[in-house]
Amino acid sequence: MDQPTTQAEAKQIFVTSQGRSVSVFTQAEDIIGRPRIAKQLKRGGATITRDPKDADIILVNEDSDAGKTFIRVWSNDGGKVVLRYQWVTACVAAEKMLKEADNNWGGHMTHDDGTAINDEDELSDTEQKSALRPTLSLLGYANTVARSPLPTPRPSKSPANPTSSATRPRVPVPAIDASASNAATHAGLQLDANGSTSQDPEAQARLIAAIGDIYARDPSAEAQAYASKFQNIPPKLFTLEDVQMASPLIEPSVSAKVRGKQRDVSVTSRATSRDSANSQPPPSPVKSVASPAPPGQLFITKKGEPLKFFVQVGHIKRVDLVNSIKKNGGRIEANLADADYAILYSNAVTKPRDYQSLLTSAMSSGVPAVNGRFVADSIKAGKLLKCKEYKFAPLEKRRRQSSVPSPSDSEDEPLSQVVAKKAKTAASHSPTIPTKPAKAAKPKPAASTSKATAKPASKPPSGTKKVSPDAVPMAHPHASGRVAFRYTEDEMTTAMEEAYKLYCSDENASSTMLATLLHKKYPHHTMRSWVTQISQVKRSEFEDARKRGSIQCRKRKWKEQEQATASRAASTPSVGDASRPSSLVPQPTPPPPLPVRQAPKVPTTEEDLETFANFLAFEGGDRYDQGDSIGPYAALSNLAPWRSAQNWLEFWTQHSEQITALYLPKAEEADQRERERREKEETMVAELDISLGDKARNY
Repeated sequence: MDQPTTQAEAKQIFVTSQGRSVSVFTQAEDIIGRPRIAKQLKRGGATITRDPKDADIILVNEDSDAGKTFIRVWSNDGGKVVLRYQWVTACVAAEKMLKEADNNWGGHMTHDDGTAINDEDELSDTEQKSALRPTLSLLGYANTVARSPLPTPRPSKSPANPTSSATRPRVPVPAIDASASNAATHAGLQLDANGSTSQDPEAQARLIAAIGDIYARDPSAEAQAYASKFQNIPPKLFTLEDVQMASPLIEPSVSAKVRGKQRDVSVTSRATSRDSANSQPPPSPVKSVASPAPPGQLFITKKGEPLKFFVQVGHIKRVDLVNSIKKNGGRIEANLADADYAILYSNAVTKPRDYQSLLTSAMSSGVPAVNGRFVADSIKAGKLLKCKEYKFAPLEKRRRQSSVPSPSDSEDEPLSQVVAKKAKTAASHSPTIPTKPAKAAKPKPAASTSKATAKPASKPPSGTKKVSPDAVPMAHPHASGRVAFRYTEDEMTTAMEEAYKLYCSDENASSTMLATLLHKKYPHHTMRSWVTQISQVKRSEFEDARKRGSIQCRKRKWKEQEQATASRAASTPSVGDASRPSSLVPQPTPPPPLPVRQAPKVPTTEEDLETFANFLAFEGGDRYDQGDSIGPYAALSNLAPWRSAQNWLEFWTQHSEQITALYLPKAEEADQRERERREKEETMVAELDISLGDKARNY
């Protein structure tokens, strides 16, 4: 994260002037980067609320249906502000909370465009076909009707002539209560005197008051006059029974119920409907409509609590699943351990390991891990199905199906055959490398020896083999099929002794020389493995052996120099004497181990490997561009001729892995030498500056 963002979050920008944290509610879905926005709000001092009623600011995506519903429901609330979710990023960039004075909340204020929303006014088919539906909106007029200045029904004047009532069938009876008056006024809102829809709210209010007075007084002449105005309209629109039937069925949308706004709005209409039901006779069976099961009751427990679902983030149909779960009463849980069901997706492309980790967590937590068809099939069946058919199989069963070599494939075979197979496997990985006698001829005597000793199982394999079976550890097959050997304590002890002996004879011996020596002694460990042990795994132990061996080497050289000096001093006064100097003159020659060690009997291929690795590490061969296929090989040809290949390019193609294994420790050694050289130069420059300064002061 960049520096301005960190400073902005540290300043606690989402607080009021009194120092109170701003309560923010964010839309649950359709917001890109919602976790990041929540973190920015928390770090900036804001408080995240789960209920929009408790929020000061509501963040939405105005392009989604849910966001439009939030804007329509909460934008008229004077104590709340509905903003686009990009407002948080703008505040963090500005290092302050953008308010109404700051260009109307930084230009992120939302407005209701008035367009239809997909999940708004979800009614049954019968209600949609009813003539009341296009113009009657309980949510829009419930409060207006409740507060309209209608006259209070007067029971003393309400009784009417039965004959007059009988001559006017399906006209509202005069003796009506408040609910019947409200229903009649709703019907009156539908049509004006010409039978068309009235769009003026004031005219509608006046019409409501007039009709209320008519019902209160019930003069037959006025009732007939008003009835004659609507004679072209089906009388069903004016019966109180139909209005009372339609009103209770009109329910707010599911999304509005979840947001908690329209529950309070419909309380008046529901109470009115209940009161009218007590005073009016029940509707006839012909007119009654069987209401469907209320939505949002599928994923509900017996105690009335919503079932909690965890949906994997990488699921290809996550948005559809979340919406389906919420619309049917379920709840989305962010923590898998607290969920009742975990909906996973095994074919995730972006993060396939999430499925494995989530499935493991679900198994350990006892949460059923099911696929997305469980939700769809349950909704289709209209009940919560059993999740047994939709569960995922445990990972252990799937992993057992993978082809992993059995331990008996290598442990039951003789060690020599395992080594021979290992050599063949290593050769198969580099098909361009020809089989050299020096490399491939080693396992053959061991194989023949194992065949000769296969019958007497009690006798250990004998012959010219350098490694005893007791010193070789048990082979451990890897998942890739190759065989690996662990280092034993005896091997490491012997390796430290060999390192000490090598550094006693030559304190400047390289790590590659030591690795070559140990590989010859223990060929079941590869050259690269020994290099790794020397330079990384057991680096401190081998460095200690180097220090002790170097000290002994310097002591030996110092003693040899003293002996050579003493022999020269003793031979100087008696040059003519032939008896004494004849035995002392050959002694000042260099110690015999050095020339023997410097000219070992190494195959030609290993000499070329050393030459190529030294060229890369010490002669600047690793500084050429990778695309240059001429320069480095030409420089190497001028430095040394090749022996085991037609040219250095072909040699590199055949032995690139071996050269790289030799080059890495040499590169570290070259870097160490370069650092020491620079330190010496800096020390010399500093001493020179000091001496020049002293001379200048003395002068």
